[in-house]
Amino acid sequence: MLKLNAIFALFCLSLLLVGRVSLAVSCPSEVTLGYESYEPFHIKTAEDTYTGLDIDLASEIFKRMKCNLKIVPVPWSRQLKDLEEGNLHVMTSASVTEERKVFALFSHPYVTVRNVLVLRKEASKTFKVTKLKDLVTLKKFKLGVTRNYEYGDVFSKAANLPKFKGLVEEANDEDQNIKKLLADRVNGILVNEITFRALVKRDRSKGQFEIFPLDIGKDELHYMFSKKLINKGVVDSFNEALASTKADGTYQKIMDKFLD
Repeated sequence: MLKLNAIFALFCLSLLLVGRVSLAVSCPSEVTLGYESYEPFHIKTAEDTYTGLDIDLASEIFKRMKCNLKIVPVPWSRQLKDLEEGNLHVMTSASVTEERKVFALFSHPYVTVRNVLVLRKEASKTFKVTKLKDLVTLKKFKLGVTRNYEYGDVFSKAANLPKFKGLVEEANDEDQNIKKLLADRVNGILVNEITFRALVKRDRSKGQFEIFPLDIGKDELHYMFSKKLINKGVVDSFNEALASTKADGTYQKIMDKFLD
């Protein structure tokens, strides 16, 4: 019986060691992760350091993988190009698309966001639409979106309609879109609800906007890796480390820190 117990103990220890070794993958000497101001996912502090939900979670995961992480400030559109060309290892808050699958690998989803249509306060009183594509029926309506962002299937289908394309105006980021909405340069904007609430809380402008009750859908966000720089084994280990943060409560602490 003692011998069997000893064998069982060795078996359990071997499983534990295998789990640890699987996270200690062969990382590049330095893993670069793209940063663009995108609250509460990406935040630059007064001390010129980087934090935010995506940043803190990625930092924890790569630490567990024993990989060195470097945050690189790059606009989102440029990040996509750099990732495709093999000049950037990782992007965050990425939606999975067929186009991106050609040059990228994706982690398991780590957060789900709801895309919403935001209007100026009181604007919905004369706003009679039940579907996103119905915006084309409104006179001179302009819809603000962020360049190269994905807003889910509902928006993608509407965006293929010729008339709908004519009402879409692109901005560099959500901050710019909110400023355009305040200045009446657009009539509404699309944004994920988490980012919208973080921005209006920061700027104390909550009373100036309203979320229109239109079903635009939810989107799962992933970390996205360049196929030219990162192999599937590294992504698998990343997913294992992500799961371990959930198992020991670290993931929830990071969520609670940045999400209301």
